[in-house]
Amino acid sequence: MKLYFFFHFFYHKIYLFISFNLQIRIQLAKSLNFLNNLLHRSDNIIFFLIPIYMGDDIVDFELDYVTENIKKLTTNKSSDLIHKNMTTLFPDIYENGIFEILAACYTKKDFEISFERKLNFCGNDVWLRCHVSKYKKGITVTCSEISKLKHTEHKLRELNKQLEFKNATLKEAEIISKSASFRWSIKKNTWVLSENTQNLFDLSHDAIGRLKNGIFDFMSTKDSDKIKSAIQLYQYESYLPTQYFQIHKDKKINYFSISGNFVPVASGQMILGVIKDITTSIESEKRLTQQNKDLIKSNTELDSFNHIASHDLQEPLRKIMMFISRVNDLGHQDLSEKVKMYLGKIESSADRMQELIKQLLAYSRIGKIGVTYEKVDLQEVFNATVQDLAEVTPDTYVIDQTNELPVIDGVAFLIHQLFFNIMANAIKYRHPDRKLHLEISSTIVQGTSITLDNTDLESNEMVELHFKDNGIGFKQEHVDKIFELFQRLHQKNEYSGTGIGLAICKKITETHHGSISAIGMLDLGCTFIVQLPIHQNKNLQ
Repeated sequence: MKLYFFFHFFYHKIYLFISFNLQIRIQLAKSLNFLNNLLHRSDNIIFFLIPIYMGDDIVDFELDYVTENIKKLTTNKSSDLIHKNMTTLFPDIYENGIFEILAACYTKKDFEISFERKLNFCGNDVWLRCHVSKYKKGITVTCSEISKLKHTEHKLRELNKQLEFKNATLKEAEIISKSASFRWSIKKNTWVLSENTQNLFDLSHDAIGRLKNGIFDFMSTKDSDKIKSAIQLYQYESYLPTQYFQIHKDKKINYFSISGNFVPVASGQMILGVIKDITTSIESEKRLTQQNKDLIKSNTELDSFNHIASHDLQEPLRKIMMFISRVNDLGHQDLSEKVKMYLGKIESSADRMQELIKQLLAYSRIGKIGVTYEKVDLQEVFNATVQDLAEVTPDTYVIDQTNELPVIDGVAFLIHQLFFNIMANAIKYRHPDRKLHLEISSTIVQGTSITLDNTDLESNEMVELHFKDNGIGFKQEHVDKIFELFQRLHQKNEYSGTGIGLAICKKITETHHGSISAIGMLDLGCTFIVQLPIHQNKNLQ
């Protein structure tokens, strides 16, 4: 009986022991499964590495374990990676210092380290944040992938660089443009002023910080009230129309403008504004206004001169010429040769003076009266000019035309004057040893740098006219001089003239937004080059 109870007791104890261990195993299995699920769902990837020795030195590490979420980094399964060397999985660990870190963590006592590296893992470049520590006969490496974070950091750095560049550019722009920007929370009365506010109003940094009412502290009460009223009026619109104020300092008035946009924020309306120093512009405008007044006065005086030249100056000349004519009518038989010579010189001088006055009047009137452009057939103008020259000059020249001249927008009588002056100039300065040969040609070109002003044109198309002769020519160094008023390359006893003809040509081409130039060779002749727009902007007449 005692033996029975002994075996029953022993059996019961064995049963309890087996049951207890089974429960423990079940609980351990559940815990292991739970931990595996945690590791699988975790962002962290855990490696367990076993060192590989060659002699006394660690030469590599073998991957003994890796969590299933390694698939975040590679298409390979974890089972395919187990027992592979780290130098195979991460071929660049020798180059980036990671191998030294792993070896140090295993060999040094109580040594742990965290680092971030860009690694090549199974052919893919990834950024990893790692923590390395020793565990028994290996090392545990806990990693999280931070590639997206690094990409975002890189983007932020680039954006910060761009922002710094834009801020620096804005700062320089404010200095150059003499302006400053500000933000004003209207309800809270809080201000943020840009750095250039100090330069704009000649203030110290401390003075800027003591401003209670922002830019209004710079203004007079009158200007401040006016601008505040405008802001109150427009604060629920999109922008503030430009306002103006003045600052009197050191017996000088500085002028400023202020404009901005309204932005709704949680605390109410905010204005983002710009203040600009417009003193230079205002002073320039005042100078321009004064210059315009002076110009009007000068034009009035010129009108008076034209009246005098037209009437008062020509009246004595007419009388001189009339009395010379009467003396000539009386006959020269009672006059000595010397007196006859003097009378001839007086008559010649009077003729030249009269011609000079006529030319001056013609020059002063070009461009003064309103210009009305119309279609002008240059061929018709050229034919009329040739006919006019034939009536007043001897038949000692030949005129050739290589092609038909086009129709342009212009002023017919001015174009006629231009052609007549250029061709008469060629006839006047013909070479004494050969017959004058004058050749006229034209081409259509695009406006070039020789054009004085093509801003008022409907197109950039120009007609380029060449007047080429074989006359006495001139030295090219004198080319600018021949188009100046009263400038002559020869003495008046050599060639007659007033020195105004080519100056008139220049003024006519400028009136047509064109140009005139010349190329000369002494004793060989010269070529006058005229460029005139095909079309004028009739809206600007």
